[in-house]
Amino acid sequence: MENAQEGYFQIRDGFLAYYYEYCRHVARSGRGWTEGETAAGFAMEQFDGVFHSDIENLMLEVIFLVSSTGRLLAEPSARGLGIAAELLGKVGVANIPSLLDEEEASELLFDLKTLGLIPHR
Repeated sequence: MENAQEGYFQIRDGFLAYYYEYCRHVARSGRGWTEGETAAGFAMEQFDGVFHSDIENLMLEVIFLVSSTGRLLAEPSARGLGIAAELLGKVGVANIPSLLDEEEASELLFDLKTLGLIPHR
């Protein structure tokens, strides 16, 4: 298992910058939101194919899920949770602290618990 090239906070900051950029674009255009359109979806598209390690893709999926909570239909959420669970299985919960620095590992584990992907202890 290889360490992440990008950290959790770095990926989250980049994702949220795209999220904000898209919301600002919608606000400036005055057109409003169309059905199924999300800033999280736009941000996720910007990272398409960028990461090659399972831990980076897991972090990106978790950030997407947390940022879209309550904004997506059940189907995409279930799909995203399935993707995250599969990546988590490849990475292994016990390996996360060795792949990220302590603070980032703690934050990722907290978010995994929040999403119900690992049990609260």
